[in-house]
Amino acid sequence: MLVAGRKLSVKRLQGGLLRLHSKFVEFLRANPQLEEVHLVDPEWPRRPGAPEPVLFESLELPDLHTLACNHLIMAPIKNPRNITRLHVVEDDSDWDVIRDVVRIFGAQLISLRVDFYHSLGVLPKSKYHYPTLREYRWEGCPRLKFLHIDDKPLSLILNGKYGVDERKKAKLPPALETLIWGPLRTRYDDRSAIQQFGDAVLRDMVHVREVIYMWSPKEDYFHCSLSTADELRERQTDRREADRMWAEV
Repeated sequence: MLVAGRKLSVKRLQGGLLRLHSKFVEFLRANPQLEEVHLVDPEWPRRPGAPEPVLFESLELPDLHTLACNHLIMAPIKNPRNITRLHVVEDDSDWDVIRDVVRIFGAQLISLRVDFYHSLGVLPKSKYHYPTLREYRWEGCPRLKFLHIDDKPLSLILNGKYGVDERKKAKLPPALETLIWGPLRTRYDDRSAIQQFGDAVLRDMVHVREVIYMWSPKEDYFHCSLSTADELRERQTDRREADRMWAEV
């Protein structure tokens, strides 16, 4: 248990998101040497009438380079410090969170993971909601090498008719090397469409060396790359490895 105001010889606080309540704020202020923290608004998910969260801006943390937080904590940030690795959890508009990421951290960001929790009322009409077809301004992230987008439904009931995703040239950060994607719907048909998606990204994007995607109720991850003979290679990989990659780039 973290003690408010206590100085510890630690540089990284990993694991689940820690609620940014007053006692934890005291701890963070007493430990400016921290290089990695995982934070969440104490009232998240927000309730009507909940008190405003402590602004992350009020914390110095000059050595911080790796941050995991929810969008409500990230959006008011004015000083990006030395943060180059970012993990954002969002349960609202994916356009808003990417827009804010680019605005605040874009020029310096090397690694980004975003978890989107889609409510049933605003589920994308397309079947897989490919991350390459979303109108994000990735040119504002010229150094971004690693991108992990995890699309999560707020309900497992995903019935209904879906549109067909058009196959267009991938729209991704210009220097991207690794793309990880957790599709919104992974329990329908087979995974050939996602295999084709991985193959297309590897061929369309000059710098992309690997695509990792999640499939099946067991949340298995599959790693895709191109062989020296320009053939698609695929192997199953560990979910725990994929979950932590954003902070290890």
